[in-house]
Amino acid sequence: MPCVLLVFKKACQTNIESLVQLCAGPMIHVDIIPVDVRVAYTSYMFESFSENTLIGYSPLTHVCLRLDVTQHEHDTTAAILADWVKRGIPYNYPDIFRCILPGDCGVCELLDPASVSTLFCSQAVTLALQHALDPESVLAKAMHALPCRFTTPNALYNVALPFAVLDTSLFDQ
Repeated sequence: MPCVLLVFKKACQTNIESLVQLCAGPMIHVDIIPVDVRVAYTSYMFESFSENTLIGYSPLTHVCLRLDVTQHEHDTTAAILADWVKRGIPYNYPDIFRCILPGDCGVCELLDPASVSTLFCSQAVTLALQHALDPESVLAKAMHALPCRFTTPNALYNVALPFAVLDTSLFDQ
């Protein structure tokens, strides 16, 4: 069955990651891997949205969740992510700081993936899944409850976990 992997980083290596963990919870970063594509997509500070090789993951530093999806959902997710890489979408600093600092972030309308101009990691994963998943699926309904502009990696982890299987296959490579 087709699937996407959500790989959450839990080990801090920088002061910024420690701040994110302190303010937003134990999961500090997320990559998404459409398994048939075999590359990881993400957004890092000081970089554009990127496609990366599947290296550097360890069960000591990461948690991997597998979401089973249809082939259409998988392919749509991969297409959205590849388009963002092609467009060189820069990192979204204003929203990431708003979502890790205390206070109300407000209501967030569903964004069009073709028109976004900046992205941070969990925002990208949330937005891609919100658009790729069958809107009638229980997972899609849970994803649509997340305000993508202000979804932390930890919030995404908590919403995805009930629909996912812990997966260690990535760590065996």
